[in-house]
Amino acid sequence: MTRLLDDLLEASRVTQNKIELKKRVTDLNHVVREAIEVARGQMEARDIQLTSELTSEPFSVDGDSARLQQVLVNLLNNAAKYTPRGGPVVVRTTRDGDSATLSVRDDGAGIPADMLESVFDLFVQSSRTLDRAAGGLGVGLSLVRSLVDMHGGSVSARSDGEGKGSEFVVRLPLASASPAPAQPQDSPDETGTSRTCVVPKGATVMIVEDNADSREMLCELLELEGFKCHPAENGAAALALLEHLRPDVAILDVGLPEIDGFELARRIRARPELARVCLIALTGYGQPSDREVGREAGFDAHLVKPVRVERLVELLAEMQPKAGRQHARPSARAQVTEGMAEADG
Repeated sequence: MTRLLDDLLEASRVTQNKIELKKRVTDLNHVVREAIEVARGQMEARDIQLTSELTSEPFSVDGDSARLQQVLVNLLNNAAKYTPRGGPVVVRTTRDGDSATLSVRDDGAGIPADMLESVFDLFVQSSRTLDRAAGGLGVGLSLVRSLVDMHGGSVSARSDGEGKGSEFVVRLPLASASPAPAQPQDSPDETGTSRTCVVPKGATVMIVEDNADSREMLCELLELEGFKCHPAENGAAALALLEHLRPDVAILDVGLPEIDGFELARRIRARPELARVCLIALTGYGQPSDREVGREAGFDAHLVKPVRVERLVELLAEMQPKAGRQHARPSARAQVTEGMAEADG
């Protein structure tokens, strides 16, 4: 449901011309590698054999790296839906004259010849989706075409027919300049900011989550790791808690009633006495646009539900001063973590 809502919101932004590209010279191969990591979880869940064949030299295009990543993630998710379990998906980049070519090839359901053009239209789907619960709304490919068009490129679909797989090919103009040196990138499940965020050992953590089971379980697990945890069930309770508590870290569920996590983050950032609080968004929304909103609201990291507690502990450890860092120790926490994931799901 979250993915469908994300796509619908993005489609609305596109049709109302509310998307503004932040273009710069970018290495397309670097974008491809990041998108593959984002989509890898869905591929592994279906045992899809995902491989990449990328050009050996940097591939410079003038584009918005977050939006180009969104294009490829949508294509990879589409391939995962319609490829049989264990089947192959290949991502390839090539140079064709003055264009960079990016293709995603699957060995799945294929596309009828009469659908190759209309498959990119909004809310249009092939009949192949009728027996698939994951068929979606027919929005993802429309977003792909819109974003590629905004980059001055083109996208096309190829297939030898139903049951014979399909290939989606994106063509983008090559940039004349070389890409800027790559900056350290965020991992697929978090988005950092330029702000320095430091978490002391045994830090005080405030968790704001309206799901009682998730809130209490996450608090218990963090306390097992040596953190001091203070829960709050909504934004109003969090603001009341902050009147006498100065946490080192605040983990905020974005989808809170009345005062959502973004607004709560903005209010925290507006208070000078809370300037050093590290803010972590906990949300089911993981699109690049959602991460951008999180950055603007003041979040230091962005974790997508269901959260892996091991990853959260690792993230907090990475934020500790070097001398005080400690690795998340292996423990019998795994069974509890799985229970939390089910509760969040």
